[in-house]
Amino acid sequence: MLSTIRFGTDGWRAIIGEDFTFTNVRLLTQALVKYLSKEQLISNVVVGYDTRFLSFEFAKTVAVIIAQNNIPVTMTSSFVPTPALSYCITELGADAGVMVTSSHNPFNWNGIKIKTSEGISFPDSETAIIESYIDDSRIFDVNERELFEKNLSEGLIRWYDPQPSYIKNLENLVNIESIKHSNLRILIDPMHGSAQGWMLKILEKSTIVPTEIHGDINPSFPSLHAPEPITQNLTDSFKLMHNNEYDVCLSTDGDGDRFGIIDDKGNFINQLEAFALLVYYYFEIKELQGPLIRSVTMSRMIDKLGEKYNSPVFETPVGFKHLSQKMLETKALLAGEESGGAAFIGHIPERDGILAGLIILDLITSTGEKISDLLSELYKIVGPHSYHRLDIPFDNTRRDEILDRLENMQPNDIAGFKILKKDNPDGYRFTLTDDWWLLIRISGTEPLIRIYAEMPNSNLVKRALDEGQNLLFNNNFQD
Repeated sequence: MLSTIRFGTDGWRAIIGEDFTFTNVRLLTQALVKYLSKEQLISNVVVGYDTRFLSFEFAKTVAVIIAQNNIPVTMTSSFVPTPALSYCITELGADAGVMVTSSHNPFNWNGIKIKTSEGISFPDSETAIIESYIDDSRIFDVNERELFEKNLSEGLIRWYDPQPSYIKNLENLVNIESIKHSNLRILIDPMHGSAQGWMLKILEKSTIVPTEIHGDINPSFPSLHAPEPITQNLTDSFKLMHNNEYDVCLSTDGDGDRFGIIDDKGNFINQLEAFALLVYYYFEIKELQGPLIRSVTMSRMIDKLGEKYNSPVFETPVGFKHLSQKMLETKALLAGEESGGAAFIGHIPERDGILAGLIILDLITSTGEKISDLLSELYKIVGPHSYHRLDIPFDNTRRDEILDRLENMQPNDIAGFKILKKDNPDGYRFTLTDDWWLLIRISGTEPLIRIYAEMPNSNLVKRALDEGQNLLFNNNFQD
C-alpha cells in the first residue's frame, strides 16, 4: 500500500525517497488530470520546477502524465521561482499550473504546489477532491524519458521562458530606473534556490552592481538548515552586512515566494516588520488607499496602519491560499503572512519575494532614507511592537492529545496581561489587554507546533512564549 498523499497549507510535501517518489508523483498528477478533465479544464497546464534534488526529473514526469492524457503542457525552459510560474499561468491563459518545489523545507524534502488559472493555490475544497481521486492500485508502466521527447516532437509539450514577461510586469510596478541609478550597495541571497540570478537580471545595465551569494545550484543547501530567509539561515549574509559593505540584504527562500531583509546596521528585519514597511510604502509613497489582508499570525501593526490611513483590514487563517482568495474578493492593495509572503495589487494575487525586495529598494530610493531609519519612522506611527515564534518538533501520534490540551486550557493571563478572549481562527489564540496576543497551532506543512507572540518588548515576548510552552507540556492549566 502506498503512502497517503495529503495536501498541507500549500501543496503536498514529503521526504524524497520515502513518500516523495516518482510513483506517488504519477499518482498525484493523474488525480489532478482527472479533476481538470471533469471540470473541462484541459486547454493547457504550465509545469515548472526549482533547484532541488531531482526536481527537473520529477517535473518531466508530471509533464508526461499530463500529456499522455492529451492535455497540452507548457514547461519552463529552466528552473523558475514559483511567482514567475504563477504569472506565466495568467499570461498564457492556462487552466492550471504545477510547481515541483518544497519551498523552504530542508534539503531532503520535495513537493508539489498546484495553481489555479488565477495563479493562486487551489483551495482546500478542491484539493480534497483531488485527494479523493488518488488510486493506490493504479500502476504506471511508461518510459518517461522516451515519452517526454516524443511529446516534445509532437507539440504536446513545449518549452517556454517566463522570465521576460514576468520581469516586464515587475518593472511596471516599481520605479526601476530610480533603483538602477541609486548607487545602493545591495546584497542578494537566494539561498541556492530558484530565484538565483533573477534580481541580477532585473538590475542589469545600471550604475549599481549587486552582489549575489549562494547563487549556484546546490541541493544540499550547505551552511543552511533550510532555504528559509530567517536569522539562523543567514549567517553568511550577516557576516557581510556587519562588515558595513552593503546598504541592504534581500533574501528569498527556495522557490522565491518568501523574502527576508537585513538592514544597513546588520539587523534582521523580521517578516512582520517587513510587511508593515511594504504597507507603509503603498500608503506613503504610492499614496494609495484600499483593503489590506493579513493572516491571523501577522502583526497588529497592520491594523494600526489601516486605521491611520483609513483602510480596512481583513484577517484570514494561515496559508496564502486564504489570503489570495480574500485579496480577489476585496480587491485589496496587498496581502501578507507572518512567514514572509506578500502579494500586491497589479500583479498575481500570490506571494512574490522578488517583487517584495524590489519594493523595499524603491522605498529606500524614493525616500532617500536608510532602511533602519524607515523602520524607526514606522514605529513612531504604530508604537513599540515585539514578536517571536517558536517551532517545536512533535510526534504526530500526539496530535489529538495536543489538540485536546489546547481546547481545554483556560489560563487567566499571559505575561501579566489579562486574557480577554480565547478563539480558534487557526490554532488557539489568546487575545490580551492592549491588543497583544499569543497563538498556538500545528503547522500545516511540517511536524511542528508553532507558538507565536506579539508584545510591547522582547522580554515580554519571551515570557509569553515560555508560558505557552508550559501550558502545552507541563499540564499546568488554570481553571
